[in-house]
Amino acid sequence: MGLILKLLWPVMAVGSIYALWREYKARAPLLSLLKWLSAFVMAAGICLDAYGLWSFGGKIGWVGQLLFLVFAIVDSLRRDS
Repeated sequence: MGLILKLLWPVMAVGSIYALWREYKARAPLLSLLKWLSAFVMAAGICLDAYGLWSFGGKIGWVGQLLFLVFAIVDSLRRDS
């Protein structure tokens, strides 16, 4: 399971940067850009912790995860109204 997570988090980090770039090129609102930036912070932080490069990365990943959740909910509410 640990090996799968070590492979998953770098892919998620690259995927979130790609999504951020696509949203930026499409001139998306700032809220959407912040959502994908926080997804990158989450994936990069957890990736650093999983590889043992920075033990504080887990906490940074947790903060990124909370921010991603908040931005995703607010973005969804904004689109619905």
